[in-house]
Amino acid sequence: MWSTLQQAVRQWADVLVIAPSVAAVVIGCNLTGGLQLLEWAALDRFFRLRSLEPVDSRIVIVGINEADIAEFQQWPISDAQLSRAIANIKQQQPRAIGLDLYRDLPVPPGHEEWLDTIQTTPNLIGIEKVNGNAVAAPPLLRQRDRVGVSDLVSDADGKIRRALLAVRPKGRPTRLSFGAQLALTYLKAEGVTLETLDMAKRQYRLGKAIFTPFQSNDGGYVRADDGGYQILLNFRGPSGSFETISMTEILENRIPPDLLRDRIVLIGPTASSLEDAFYNPYSTDDFTALYGLEIHAHIASQLVSAALDGRTLIRVWPDPLEWLWILGWSGCSAALGSTCLRKRWTAASILLLGGILVAVSYGVFLMGWWVPIVAPLLAVTGSAVTGTSYVLWKNLRLSHRQLEEYARTLEQKVAERAEQLQRSEEKFAKIFRVSPSPIAIVSLEDEKYLEVNQSFLKITGYSREEIVDRAVDEIELWGSRRSRLELLALLTRREVANNYELKFRTKNRDKRTALFSTETVDLRGQECLLAILHDITERKRAEAALETANRQLHHIATSDSLTQIANRRRFDEYLNHEWQRMARERQPLSLILCDVDDFKRFNDTYGHPTGDVCLKQIAQAMRRSVKRPADLVARYGGEEFAVVLPNTHANGALKVARAIREEVWKLAIPHATSRVSDRVTLSLGVATQIPVFARLPELLVAASDRALYEAKARGRNCAVAQTI
Repeated sequence: MWSTLQQAVRQWADVLVIAPSVAAVVIGCNLTGGLQLLEWAALDRFFRLRSLEPVDSRIVIVGINEADIAEFQQWPISDAQLSRAIANIKQQQPRAIGLDLYRDLPVPPGHEEWLDTIQTTPNLIGIEKVNGNAVAAPPLLRQRDRVGVSDLVSDADGKIRRALLAVRPKGRPTRLSFGAQLALTYLKAEGVTLETLDMAKRQYRLGKAIFTPFQSNDGGYVRADDGGYQILLNFRGPSGSFETISMTEILENRIPPDLLRDRIVLIGPTASSLEDAFYNPYSTDDFTALYGLEIHAHIASQLVSAALDGRTLIRVWPDPLEWLWILGWSGCSAALGSTCLRKRWTAASILLLGGILVAVSYGVFLMGWWVPIVAPLLAVTGSAVTGTSYVLWKNLRLSHRQLEEYARTLEQKVAERAEQLQRSEEKFAKIFRVSPSPIAIVSLEDEKYLEVNQSFLKITGYSREEIVDRAVDEIELWGSRRSRLELLALLTRREVANNYELKFRTKNRDKRTALFSTETVDLRGQECLLAILHDITERKRAEAALETANRQLHHIATSDSLTQIANRRRFDEYLNHEWQRMARERQPLSLILCDVDDFKRFNDTYGHPTGDVCLKQIAQAMRRSVKRPADLVARYGGEEFAVVLPNTHANGALKVARAIREEVWKLAIPHATSRVSDRVTLSLGVATQIPVFARLPELLVAASDRALYEAKARGRNCAVAQTI
């Protein structure tokens, strides 16, 4: 039994080394956050592939859309109109009414009526903002503890994938989120309340559901902000997952019978002009983003449906189990790679295992588990390629070692066994002929080919008669005379050369690359050069193709596909880099944020294809306006652009901004529906700061953004500078 075990270990020794090694590299890459964006993208794809869930009948959205704002002819909606809307909603006796509007200040007319509405509506829940620029809740609602936090948690790519259920502001008690307040109010009528299971682990039960807080390294996340009490959001689907009615219909009391009875009613903006939309796993562009009101509805729906229906929450594996998952796939791939020595079989094994991995991961996702998919895919590819390459290299090394051993002992065998010279020569000739490696024997005295084998003739394209007894220079196999002289000089110094890379030409003048292993030998008293070639032309081409592909991938990853300038990711990287550099050099860093004026109207008038052409022209105009190589023009998002200007003072940055505005103005792109001009214009915000290490570059972005909004407030088509 012990001998059988030892034999099995020897047989699979390569796999036992390759699998954990590749898995360790992939896990290390994952722990640095290098795969985080890809894991998020895979999760988003699974959401979009999953069948849409039915509309949640427990929740109704009262949206304030563009038509409502046009009807009211003001924003925000007045206290009188809001009081009348809530009065009409109360007639159908909903369980909870959520107001996703900031009402910390009166909005006349009707403020006294609004205060009376708050006092007479015990199930009305308002919002407050506690992070960033805080916004207080209505005082009366805050006094009655009928307020939820409206803050949302977005990932580095700007998408919402997590729900913030509770947060504890500094110096204040813990506050529930807006969606959590609505859900608990609804569930209270069902007799369902929150129960503590494990205070240390912050584990709670709510009806049929058990909640465990999100941790910073859960799923595909790496060192994420896990402040407050967060969970992964299990979206029901894209926009349209809840019944929606407009505010105008509410005010005119055109509400279908029992539409709102015993339901959660959320009131808030759904107008695109209010810019309250957020990207989510179902978002592919601005038109598929969800309004903040819908995000809160998804949070409330997830809590209620999990508590009452046992709807699946998105769960993750602990890190050791995820590492074992990656190691398992790496081991399967390494085993296949070690047994499949042909390229086609290796590729087929990678595709097969990759397909199985994706199918299993998707099936597990449908059951409510989010497991890594990108990391094991990399492990599958790396292990298969490494396993195949290692076996081929080991076989080649064994063959090469045998030939080297034979060459080293050849002279000794001839001296010791002179009487068996004929048999030895025949044996050598046989090995020489059948060897798969190209071999040539060259006289060092006159540099003529004495003998070549069939593999040598095959790789060079010559016949034996065209090579044997002819000088090396006459055949012109060498890529260059210099290469041949360098090899001869190396042999003069060392008398041996192993895996020396050289260029050579075939009879058809094709250029190829080979590894030369050469050694001087004495054959019948004549000093000769025994050369063994290993053709690596295809490998060199593959390496060149891989390098080209890597350059193309880097360009794709850092360029905007529409405008061909730097994308948001490149902008973030470059701004961070220049912030650190300018902090070291104590030099100013300037940033310009640009926004195309009334671009939504442009798209509505001329169509999105024309809008895309417009953005391309603007991008090129900006690129022409920026002169220095260190300045970076990037697409910040949508119709927004950004220009990073290292070592540039405020006056210089403002001149660049004005030059950009003038260059865009010269384009004379017609814009019939613009509120500024009859042609396309830009509003620009400029900010300048001498960076310090203790601060973040987001301060510069925020200052530039404020300057941009000031430019818009001044009537657009202008540049405003702000120095921090």
